[in-house]
Amino acid sequence: MHEAVRIPRPLACQAEPCLTAESIVIDYETFSKIHDCRDCQGLTIAQTARVLGLHPQTVATWLKRARFEPRRAPRATPKVRPPRVVSRTGGGPVGGISAV
Repeated sequence: MHEAVRIPRPLACQAEPCLTAESIVIDYETFSKIHDCRDCQGLTIAQTARVLGLHPQTVATWLKRARFEPRRAPRATPKVRPPRVVSRTGGGPVGGISAV
């Protein structure tokens, strides 16, 4: 009797959390190829993923979008200095250190 051979899943599928649409980054050319495979060639999501070397979920995510939207840059955190603490006794900055 033959033992069942278990094929390991790719590392990306094992412990990684599911990717959101924002974290999946493709370029316009790949977006166009995904839509071409479905619209012109009539391929399924699985076939398109195999042809382009993408995960089927990535293909499905981008097929839901009618137009390409590049990834937006994250908002820059403001470079605001913390407020300067001044002693109420009039002795300058807290800690008794002064630039003399």
